[in-house]
Amino acid sequence: MIYPGKITVWILALAPFAAMAPHGSLFLNVFLLVCAIFVIAAVYDARGAMNIIKGVSVSLPESERMTIYRESKLKFSFANSADDAAHARIKPEFPAELDISAPEMLIDLPGGSETAAEWKCTPTKRGDLEIERVHVEVSSGLGLWLARKTFAVESVIKVYPNLLKDRTKLSSFFLNRGDSGLHLLRMLGRGREFEKLREYIPGDSMDIISWKTTAKKNKPISKVFQQERTQDVYVVIDISRLSGREAGGVSVLEHFISAALILALVTEKQKDSFGLIAFDDNVRAYVKAKGGKNHFGACREAVYALQPTPASPDFNNLFSFIRTNVRKRALLVFLTDIDDPALSESFISDAPLVNRKHVCVVNSMKTGNHNTLFQRDDAPSTSIDILDRLTGHVRWSEFMEVANALRKMGMKLTASEFETFTSDIVSEYLNIKRRQII
Repeated sequence: MIYPGKITVWILALAPFAAMAPHGSLFLNVFLLVCAIFVIAAVYDARGAMNIIKGVSVSLPESERMTIYRESKLKFSFANSADDAAHARIKPEFPAELDISAPEMLIDLPGGSETAAEWKCTPTKRGDLEIERVHVEVSSGLGLWLARKTFAVESVIKVYPNLLKDRTKLSSFFLNRGDSGLHLLRMLGRGREFEKLREYIPGDSMDIISWKTTAKKNKPISKVFQQERTQDVYVVIDISRLSGREAGGVSVLEHFISAALILALVTEKQKDSFGLIAFDDNVRAYVKAKGGKNHFGACREAVYALQPTPASPDFNNLFSFIRTNVRKRALLVFLTDIDDPALSESFISDAPLVNRKHVCVVNSMKTGNHNTLFQRDDAPSTSIDILDRLTGHVRWSEFMEVANALRKMGMKLTASEFETFTSDIVSEYLNIKRRQII
């Protein structure tokens, strides 16, 4: 579409000629001649502006990857098939979750060529961010008109979790030391995986004797076990309503996803298989346990766009799904909050579906005061402080009741501060692996 540009300035330039026109036919003829020239120039300039805007095209990558809270560059491509150069003003419709360096940009588009431009932007929300329209405005050759056009584009920015902070805290786990570091963990016990049979050696424990083989060969035969090289580890992420609570300025789910992906990298270093399950009132994502760098990408793709939902978690449905789909004995790391009495009761009653076969660890995050009444040395100063400490003590007491109930079932429940949440989960995994509990 065409809009007035500097045409008003040119019209004002005709004012002296209009003022002189009533003073004689000569002045009138000059005024009419100037007006005719102006009209012809304006029409010609408008046609030129329309030709330029018709020759302009805009393109963006169909998919762009970025990391939340990290500055990135978004590339735009502009083509001008017209012969005349254009001075353009570009204004894309960026999503609100994308902080940009400038709302618009002025660029020159030479005739018959392509031009690239970059926008500095910082995503503030994880998931898919879409850019659907780009507005372009070009000025005509004489500057009398402005031609504007809106281009429909389809570009999706995939915003992934930022793992830099947690990886920095656990940097020693990711150093490239060949067979050193994590691979030098000392394993306790004789292992659980059967390797071979051998003749009995004095001092062998009675529980490793193969009685069937002993009866066949008429002499004592012992079993030899080896330490497991590859084990399955599943992180079960709760994306229900409680995961929307804030901890450290972001939602609890952000910490859950970051911890899960960091644990995936650690298990890769340990040569274990890693899998993911995300659930609320139903299972929303499932990645079967595997290994390798490509598998980490699949896990990241499965969870990067997850957001807290308003639904309450259905643990019976979750445990039934795990019992059906996770056949091999595995370590199940639950990232959830069960401080609600109804939720904890449901979790405890349904846990026998999986805890008899798998090793289960439940990790929750502290989102408020969660301490005993006399944990602090200083005395409360106000009634609000007293109420806050009483509330924290009640929450701690309820948490310990749930923890004791799960302990009797062979499950461990821990609550961590958001600053140490990821490192606590990694340490627990390494401790379980070292003790060969899986």
